[in-house]
Amino acid sequence: ADLDVIDISGLDKRIALTRFKAACDVQNPLAGPQGATYVFGPQKGADEKTLALLDQHMAKYGKMVETLLGVNVTDLPGAGAAGGLGAAIFAFLGAELKSGIDLVMETVQLEKHLSGADLVFTGEGKIDSQTSFGKTLWGVARLAKGCRVPLIALTGKIGDGTEILYENGFSSIFAIADGPLTLEQSISQAAFLLESAAERIFRLIKVFK
Repeated sequence: ADLDVIDISGLDKRIALTRFKAACDVQNPLAGPQGATYVFGPQKGADEKTLALLDQHMAKYGKMVETLLGVNVTDLPGAGAAGGLGAAIFAFLGAELKSGIDLVMETVQLEKHLSGADLVFTGEGKIDSQTSFGKTLWGVARLAKGCRVPLIALTGKIGDGTEILYENGFSSIFAIADGPLTLEQSISQAAFLLESAAERIFRLIKVFK
């Protein structure tokens, strides 16, 4: 449906007296080639025609917000998080958009734990070009690189565009599947596959010790 009016007359006045901090897992803007629609829409099953339509509406929404509140959310990093929720939280709540992984790493003092570590292991269901848009692994790898600790990532599937990851803290990426598997098989055997892959990696490490 077309968006014609944004009415904020009923917005709770206490919001203006409150400070909000939002944790965003990605740094994508609201609209455009790297925006929420084109980057994450295909994961949800949107075809090219649908992507173009959705992004058009996202851009319109961004312009309406800018006209109403005087803030540019269309190109704002993190505005595309959660399907554009980042834009709404920033514009209507005046929230500070923070990298989710940065907040978590700060809270658990991950840098302190990395000090003196020999190796970092991390993982995600799928690792591809989207990993570099501020996702958890990207933050951990960035911190590990700063601490000069090598990082190994395990994943269910390695997608396209991982070259940039190797330039930003990823020492190596391993897919845990040990043969052709259906999605259902991969999910049901995930624990076994992860354990087996980790064992193979450590056996390789022992060769060079």
